[in-house]
Amino acid sequence: MIITQVSFGYGELFISITLKERKNKSILSLSFFFRKNRNGTFDNLLRLILRHLNLKTKNYFIAMGNTYSQIYIQIVFAVKGRANLIHPKWRDELHKYICGIATKHQQKIFAVGGVADHVHIVVSMRPNISISDFVRDIKASSSKWINEKQFVEGKFQWQSGFGAFSYAQSQLDTVIAHVNNQESHHQKQTFKEEYIKLLEKFEINYELEYLFDPIE
Repeated sequence: MIITQVSFGYGELFISITLKERKNKSILSLSFFFRKNRNGTFDNLLRLILRHLNLKTKNYFIAMGNTYSQIYIQIVFAVKGRANLIHPKWRDELHKYICGIATKHQQKIFAVGGVADHVHIVVSMRPNISISDFVRDIKASSSKWINEKQFVEGKFQWQSGFGAFSYAQSQLDTVIAHVNNQESHHQKQTFKEEYIKLLEKFEINYELEYLFDPIE
């Protein structure tokens, strides 16, 4: 059995981590004391220590008592080059697959929609995973699935980056309706126009020339 122990103190925060490895099994013990968690201090330090131990932080989540959240996010990302590759024949199957990935991460999906060149996801994000990690897993898993199914000729890829926009509960029904009505919506407006409108509505600065990957 191999035992690795790390103790770390920072202001009002103290963490002690013990990792026991026995017969190819790892047991992680955590002891910590903190009064305040300003600016994600606890989370950031924990990730650094786990990384030091060569552990994948996404495999470990500490559910702290008295932690409550309700964060509604609309996530938007496009096919690489904004190519029209998502065919109606398998689009619903893709959306269901994305829902499955979200369920694996214990996130609640309210709507998945889109047309041939992009996807919208409305989700209530629990604080057990960052939005970036969540989207990265959706993209990696779904592109692998699409390629394994050979739905497109050549290699399917998502564009780098994504948009994430937060909403109040009172706005949720309107956002869900918009995502579920993508086919009709995009008869009047392109994805590029829709995306820029979202960025401007949420007062997000952007440079048009860097907004999308170049169309090859």
